[in-house]
Amino acid sequence: MHAAAAARVPPGHEDERWRYINEEANAFLKQSVEFGDNTAALRTIERYRALIELRPRNAFPRDWARTQMGLGNALWALGQREQGKVRLEEAVAAYREALLENTRERAPLDWALTQNALGFALLRLGERESGTARLEEAATAFRNALQEWTRQRAPSEWALAQKNLGLALSDLGSREEGTTRLEEAVDILRDALQESSRARAPFLWAFIQNSLGGALMSLGRWERGTARLEGAVNAFREALYVQTRERVSVQWAMSTGTQGVALMLLAKRRGDAEMAKSAVRQLEEAIPSERAMDAADRTQCDHGRMRHPVYPSLPST
Repeated sequence: MHAAAAARVPPGHEDERWRYINEEANAFLKQSVEFGDNTAALRTIERYRALIELRPRNAFPRDWARTQMGLGNALWALGQREQGKVRLEEAVAAYREALLENTRERAPLDWALTQNALGFALLRLGERESGTARLEEAATAFRNALQEWTRQRAPSEWALAQKNLGLALSDLGSREEGTTRLEEAVDILRDALQESSRARAPFLWAFIQNSLGGALMSLGRWERGTARLEGAVNAFREALYVQTRERVSVQWAMSTGTQGVALMLLAKRRGDAEMAKSAVRQLEEAIPSERAMDAADRTQCDHGRMRHPVYPSLPST
């Protein structure tokens, strides 16, 4: 519908043409992110690139920056579901382009939004690489976002960026010797839970609980005691109060399976045969659902992140 309308716009009415194409791109982006639709993602990318040509940076800097953000979001959505790194690298490039106009001095909240988006694309790239450089860059981008997304100024966004920073530090900690990064991740995620309550934002709260459980489980592998593993099991249990099988079956399967792993580690540490049997039953219950997931399911789940992980809701561009 939008494409047909854009095609009918007479010469000299480029603003109207731009509006139609932009509305179409936003609609395709929403479809791509929410339903794992690769065809929609490709159409989104095509539309945003056309928009960049229609409104170049020198003439329309703010529209150009918003379009670069939209392009980055579309590339991220597709890159999540594809093998390799090309789309994610292109997403990083688009977000960096947006930062040329979304500067901290000119538009501090847009700068924070873009930094958070950049950080998440770098985080996904870092998880596909053996080194830690991308993860370090991701952590830096999230810290940048938190300079403007303060708890007092933007509490929901602060909690979101805290969660993302916790994820980056947890991933770094899992690749490094020692527990410093993991302990920092745990502290940051616990701080985020103070702002994101189960009553106020249940799904974000559950995602943070999942992330906290993962960090505590990684710490528990380093330590001889059971406190961290017990904390991990409890954090996953908290998440599952929201991520029920009836409400979000994909997230339920992933959280149930991960909690089963933590429970098995705890059983071995305690020498508790009954707990080990319980862990096996839990894993057996979750694994078939995990194996049945398609690419769209895994993107929606994404280690406990629903919808678009960069934003509480899909941004307009």
